[in-house]
Amino acid sequence: MVVKVVSPYILHKSDVGGVSIVSNQLQEALSAVRRMKVEVPEKFAALIEKNPEYTPVVYRGLDRKDLISAILKDISGFLFCRFMAQDSNEFGSELFKNTMPCGPWESIFMGE
Repeated sequence: MVVKVVSPYILHKSDVGGVSIVSNQLQEALSAVRRMKVEVPEKFAALIEKNPEYTPVVYRGLDRKDLISAILKDISGFLFCRFMAQDSNEFGSELFKNTMPCGPWESIFMGE
């Protein structure tokens, strides 16, 4: 299972620990959520401090403590998805490709 943080301001979730692959056990998924509630705000705050030009408007001018609190408040939930390996033949696998030198990518198009 994949656990992913949901926040309108965290665009690159894996960069701040907002994506975790866990077994299909409830306790492991809940542990990942608890860990993300602590680590994601701290890591995103650190990323913002290193790259202030990319700071979302709602976080500008906040000190570190208030920034971490605001980031935590803006986490609206967690998404639980089925893990699909890149070489899978399961339904939906046609959306995922693995090319060299680009690596894995996803392709989704709207129908007519």
